[in-house]
Order: sequence, then structure tokens, then C-alpha cells
Amino acid sequence: MKLNFNTKDTYIAARKEWTAAYMDLSTDIRKARAGFIEAQRAASKSSFDPQTGTPEERKEHFAKWYAVDDGRRMRADLRTKANDMLSNLQAAKEEAHRQWLAVHAG
Repeated sequence: MKLNFNTKDTYIAARKEWTAAYMDLSTDIRKARAGFIEAQRAASKSSFDPQTGTPEERKEHFAKWYAVDDGRRMRADLRTKANDMLSNLQAAKEEAHRQWLAVHAG
């Protein structure tokens, strides 16, 4: 999310919008983490034995571990998005400071 602004009012509005989006993302990250932990617990309780297990049990066993991998990927994607948002916020702060100096330097 890129912050676009050219006045103090538009900067404040963009920051409010950014804050709301980041709060939503933060909630998504917490939910993804909880889902990941639950998937790990479910997968670790699997008692599949490759020597005696049926093909259906094997499918079920690996489906649980695939859910863990999907959760891991989703968490990584959400963290990357959060880091990008924080980088954009830092750039916006620097731009706001530059604009302030341009106005008040004279």
C-alpha cells in the first residue's frame, strides 16, 4: 500500500487508511498463526504407519501435513506484506518530512 499525499490533511488521511489496513493485516497474521498451530497439532497426532496403513490413511496423513505447509506459506506471505507496508510507511514519513522542510525552510 503506497501512501500518496501532498498536504498535511491528505497525509493524515493516508495514515489513517494505512493504520486500518495494517490492523486488518495484523489480525489476519494472528489468525493464520493460530490456524498453522492447529494444523501442526492435528498433523502431529497422526498415527499413520507406512507398513500397515491403507492408501486412504496415507492420503489423510499427508493431507494434514500439506495443510501445515500451506499455513507456513500463508504466514510467510502475510509477513512479507506487513514488512512492505512498514517500508512504505517509513518512506512516506521521510517524504512528509521533506515536504515540511520545503515549506518551512524559507
